[in-house]
Amino acid sequence: MGPHAISCAMSERLTPLRVCERLIGPITLIAHICGVSDTAPHHWKRGSKLHGAGDIPSARHMARLLAHSDRLGLGLTPLHLI
Repeated sequence: MGPHAISCAMSERLTPLRVCERLIGPITLIAHICGVSDTAPHHWKRGSKLHGAGDIPSARHMARLLAHSDRLGLGLTPLHLI
């Protein structure tokens, strides 16, 4: 199975936040990249009126995560975030 197949399978089974943890790193790094407090992403694990459980709640955060991944060649794609 190639990297693309693994990446697709991962996004089918994991929430966007979990995919980011697997490809980018721990919650504290995700928080730093997004420009939020270290604890903010922990709240994303639970759903709210504005987003589902494990979703990245802001397009700005998604853009920052994608840019970071692109710079380092980590493999995060927009499809991972939906």
